[in-house]
Amino acid sequence: MSAQEDLLNACAQEWLWCETWCGNATKKYAKTIDLCNNPLTKEPKLDSARRIVAEWPGLDEEVAAFTAEVPSPSRTLVPAPDPCLVFQTFQGD
Repeated sequence: MSAQEDLLNACAQEWLWCETWCGNATKKYAKTIDLCNNPLTKEPKLDSARRIVAEWPGLDEEVAAFTAEVPSPSRTLVPAPDPCLVFQTFQGD
């Protein structure tokens, strides 16, 4: 058994459920779901997230809608102050 397997087995499945190491029967008790890459399937993370976490598609759509409302950084960026000037201002106080 590898050190990684020891670590995963030391954590109760309800606190760290991982599809690679845990059975689907225990997923309903999971408090945390590890969406790491499954070395057995090589499935992309977002694909596995959509499949494993029922709420994922809705949350993904919500984030996409929010992101679409945020102005493009190229239109909102302003030059940052010179850090040396800021430091000198506070150093003198």
